This record gives sequence, structure tokens and C-alpha cells, in this order.
Amino acid sequence: GDGIGAVDLADTLVERESSRMPGVGPMLLYPVLDGEPELAALGFGRILVVPLRRGGVDLGWVVSADGSDTPYSSNDVRVTSAICAQAGLSLHTASLLETERSSVARLEELDRLKTAFVGAVSHELRTPLTAVIGYGEILAEQSDDPTIAIFVDEMRREAGVLESMIGNLLDTTRLEAGMLQLNRTMVDVVEIIRRAIEVVIHGHRTRTINLTEFGTPAACSGDAARLRQVFVNLIENAAKYSPGDQPIDVVVDWGLYSSLGTIVRVTVDDHGSGVPVNQRDAIFQRFHRLAADGGTPGTGIGLYLVRALVEAHGGIAEVVDRPGSTGARFLVELPIDL
Repeated sequence: GDGIGAVDLADTLVERESSRMPGVGPMLLYPVLDGEPELAALGFGRILVVPLRRGGVDLGWVVSADGSDTPYSSNDVRVTSAICAQAGLSLHTASLLETERSSVARLEELDRLKTAFVGAVSHELRTPLTAVIGYGEILAEQSDDPTIAIFVDEMRREAGVLESMIGNLLDTTRLEAGMLQLNRTMVDVVEIIRRAIEVVIHGHRTRTINLTEFGTPAACSGDAARLRQVFVNLIENAAKYSPGDQPIDVVVDWGLYSSLGTIVRVTVDDHGSGVPVNQRDAIFQRFHRLAADGGTPGTGIGLYLVRALVEAHGGIAEVVDRPGSTGARFLVELPIDL
């Protein structure tokens, strides 16, 4: 019959049979009986209706009908049913994929909004923080009172911690927006690490941080400010997660070879509880923190920035085994120019 007749036929059968017997199987009507005037009026001699079903739910129906007076065979029913079973599975899969796509789109939008919120809040925090730091500097210069000097020093130290945290948050939003650019020059990696150690020592005055260098220093191209940020984050992380009476060991090895070519390798060792093997990649993900980190302050983005900035320099950052110790060893490899 014509297409419009088939649609009318399907609507009539589905409405009738689904109300009578939900989940009904294939229906074979031959011939169309006189007692079915609404079907006979459509001019069909034989009708086969097979449901598209998945998980006990009818997704639709397939109707085969024409004016022939020859009944559909059992093989016709089997083949049509098999085709409909596959079609039902495909429709169900397509529905799941569409649901998944919608969920992903919602999550991406939430992630975008979160990033925008973090960026906006960080900018708003930086303005008053700059004023606090500035007034602290003025107080330090104008007062000879040793008690005030102690208070101002503590204020400056805590403000510095907050400033570093805000800087990390802002850099995270810039990275995700593709707006973080490197200002490359020829840099002194060891001097950058020394300055990073000074920053960390300012907030951990009783901490011992050892710096050891092996090999012959070579030229290295990089963004000095970003590399300092890398090593501040790594050393600060080591200070937070190891006992205060234990040292942090920073080792610089020049002229080694790896998949990157000739490199400078920097390791930062602590004496904490270490990082489980199954978490060694996850800790470099944004906002990820170990389950045992509940009482340790932090935003969960310091190590994320470490890896992102090192990779922007063409290097690698990872956690590796540290034989003979339960502490963590963070490793950074940067290519050098010969």
C-alpha cells in the first residue's frame, strides 16, 4: 500500500494492541477479517507487525502490509523479528549515546562556569591582597618596635602564601583558556631553584632544604618566572607532606640523556608517606588530592601547574620510585641546548 496508509495502519494497530496487551509480540493478520473494518478500509490483504523492543520496553513498531492474499511465512516472521531485535538494540544504544552526550555537555558547561568563577574570584582577591602587602611594607619601614616587626613579618608571610595560591588559581584559568604564554630566555636553572628555596624557607623557617648539583651546567631556554613557580610548588609540596624535622633534598643532574635528548634532571625528595603507585598520575590532575590530605591545606592545583608548565617547556614531570625510602620523589626533566 502507499506510505500514508502504512502509517495509518501502524497507528491503528499499535493503539489497539498496546492498550489491550502491553509488550505484545509479533502480530500476523491474514486475511484481514471483516470484523476489522478500520483495517480492511485501508485495502491490505495481509499484515505483519513486529515491535522494536529493548529491555522490555516498546520503542516502536515495524509494519509490513500489502494487498497480497498469500500469508507471510514463518521465515518472514523470524527474519523480520531478528531485524527488529537489532534495530531495537541500535535505537537503545543511540538513546544512551544521546543521554551521554547531553551529560557531557552539561558537565563541560559546569566546568566552564567553575573556571570562570575561580578566575573572577581570584582577580577580586588580588586587589585587596596587594593593599595588605603594601601596608605591611610601610609598617615594616616606619616602625622600630620589635613586636610590631614580628607581627608584620607574620602578616607578610601569610599574605605571600595567599598571593601564591591566587597566582596558581589565575594561571590555571589562563592555561585552560589557552592564554598562558612563556617568555623564553636563556636561564640559570640552579639559580632559579635557589630562589624557589628562599621562597619556601620564608614560610618554613625551621625546615632544612639541601641543594646538590652534579655535572656541568649547560644553556637552558625557558621562562624564569614559570620555572621558579614549578620549583616553588614542588618544594612547597614536599614541605607540607613531610615532618618538619626532616630535610628536603633537591638534586640537579646536568647532561643526562633521555627520550627528550640531552636534559637537566631535577629531583625533589621528601620524607613523608609517599604517593601510592595508583595515584602517581592522578595527583597531577586539576583539583585532585589524596584521600589522606584532608588536614593539609592546599587547593589541589599546585602539581597540576607543575606538570602543565614543565610540559609547556617540552619537559616531563612525574613521581618515581625512591629506593630505600617511603618518601616521595618528584622528578622534572627539561631539555637543554648544547
